[in-house]
Amino acid sequence: MKKLKSILVAILAVLALAPNTFATGVSSRAVEIKSIEPEIMAGNPTVSEPTFDGLEMSLNVSFSAPNDSVKYKITIQNNTDTEYELSEETPFDDSEYVTFDYELENDTLVAQGEAVVYLTLTYASAVPASEIGDSGYAVNNKATIKFTDQNGETINPNTADTSRNFIIIALVVATILFAFILLFSRRRSFAKRGIFGLILALCVIPFIASAAEKLSLDVNVHISIDLPKYEVSYRGDYSYDWYSVTKYKFAEGDCMDNYSGVTAIYVDSKTESNKYQYCHYPTLKKGTYKSGATVPVEEITFTYIGMADPAYCTDEADGSIVCPTDQIMNHQYSETYWLYTFIDPSDENVMNFSDAWDYENGVGLVTPASSSFTMPSHNIIFGIINK
Repeated sequence: MKKLKSILVAILAVLALAPNTFATGVSSRAVEIKSIEPEIMAGNPTVSEPTFDGLEMSLNVSFSAPNDSVKYKITIQNNTDTEYELSEETPFDDSEYVTFDYELENDTLVAQGEAVVYLTLTYASAVPASEIGDSGYAVNNKATIKFTDQNGETINPNTADTSRNFIIIALVVATILFAFILLFSRRRSFAKRGIFGLILALCVIPFIASAAEKLSLDVNVHISIDLPKYEVSYRGDYSYDWYSVTKYKFAEGDCMDNYSGVTAIYVDSKTESNKYQYCHYPTLKKGTYKSGATVPVEEITFTYIGMADPAYCTDEADGSIVCPTDQIMNHQYSETYWLYTFIDPSDENVMNFSDAWDYENGVGLVTPASSSFTMPSHNIIFGIINK
């Protein structure tokens, strides 16, 4: 009878402790990352979508030219009534080629409020080409910002932790099962040792349940550095036509402010992606390549538009016109003869043009053919040869 009472008391104690044990998993995380946004980018970095879970985040960035950089805005949400102080715990390791700088907009994360951390990654010093190789150069780094109370003490925010809860559940279930085994055991000494085991398990459970999680922001950064890439572009005809200002680029002065009183034509809706202006020498960017890459010379088709019947279009106050798609006529022309004028004195030797002939201060090429060249360490642009 005494054994039965002892076991019942132990089971009741487990059940009494269980609500407090699992309370940590009832609500959402106490403190968590709310958002990560690339706020400022300089140069031409390639930024992958940041990933985060709770207070751990991962950033992936690719750089190709020194002074490329990206600045992230990291917003942290406090879902508790506790105020936390933010401070550096583990700084980023020094890197020979990349700098890692972060700043706190505010050192305090107020209760039920937000705090912002800014992180800037900069390709500060060029990696030697011999170290980059074909597979690129990788930089991995990590830093930790800790959260403490105003006395500098780490606080348990009761953040949900699935693995810890699983351990607790397993202990509770094992304790109850062990209790029933003891209940039907006929050996008194075994029962006594079992009761001691139950008491020990009950002592362990609260420690596991209240074990303070390390409340900190863990920033994982992966940076890949590749050789710089340069643009290859083709410039179209000198005649003025209505060209897309998003598909093509134009030099200053290549577009008229208005033509016959029309400042711009918009197709379907007045958005920048649907805007056409009266311009000449449209320049089409076809790709970016590393220095030394073999690049084919391409046949390029340029497109421009006209209006079928302006009566069906809508005049806007700024002098532009919005036309439905069925009132737009598409025109195009293709170019196969190209002129490249040497930009750098070394181009003639470095670019290794195939199937080309000398033309003025450069070379002439025709496509389709096996015309190709070796990419130099600068952007290049082909123009049309007047046949």
